[in-house]
This record gives sequence, structure tokens and C-alpha cells, in this order.
Amino acid sequence: MGKTLIKIKDKIKTIAENHRQINSYEDEKLWNITTSGTTNYPLFVSVYKETNLSRGEQGHTFDFYSLDLLRKDRQNLGDIYSDTNRTMADVIAELKWGGDMDIDLKVESFRMEQVDEALMDDEVAGHKCTVTIWTDFIINSCTIPTIT
Repeated sequence: MGKTLIKIKDKIKTIAENHRQINSYEDEKLWNITTSGTTNYPLFVSVYKETNLSRGEQGHTFDFYSLDLLRKDRQNLGDIYSDTNRTMADVIAELKWGGDMDIDLKVESFRMEQVDEALMDDEVAGHKCTVTIWTDFIINSCTIPTIT
């Protein structure tokens, strides 16, 4: 039986929290982040989008954001793009080849794009990546107990 969505989200959180280039992690809260001082950049955000079922597998699609605070003079833009690109690749590598035998994940090919806009109250830059994480899923019976 494949892993549940919550276990996959927990795995993503663990990877982000253990990465030395990520100071803050948010789950599903990209648009709620403000300049309240609680966001310690660089930031990694995981936003769940949908689940697809196909021939004994389920694919959970996420948007990942690896972001850092952009200075007003924008002189750190190149550094941000370089660092967030590497961070995003690290997270993907850990998901795909992390060696955690408890999680049987397969990461589909992914595409990264640069982010350079005011997504939140803070001006940030970095990378966005859409990833579909596939895991085994057999749909020949109900997995939730039923009343008999």
C-alpha cells in the first residue's frame, strides 16, 4: 500500500527542516506570509495541488517555492537564483534518492522557473517547481473500515 498524503507532506517537511540552506518552512501558506518578522529567509514552501490515480499508483502534485529576501537594490538577485536553484535540486534529490526505506517515492520529471516578484509583503526571488510524487496505490477495495 502506498504512503498517505500526510506522510508524504511530513517527509517534505523533514527534508526542508534538515537542510542547512533553509531557515523557514511553510506548508500551504505561501500567500499568508507577511513581514511580521516571523519569516526567517531563505524560505521553502510546499503547496499541495492535487492527486491523480493511475494504474496502481497515485500522484500527488505540489508547487515548491525556494525563496530568499531580495534587497532593494536587487544586487543579490544572482546569488538568490543560484542558491535557491541548488536548494530546490537538493530537496528533489532527497525525495527521489534519499534512502529512506520507509517512503517509497518516485519523483516525476520537474521543471523549475525563476520567481522575481512581490509574492507576499516581502520582495522575494527564487525558484518555483511543480513536482508530482508517485507512490503505489491499489484501489481494489476500501481502505477505511466500514460498518458491516
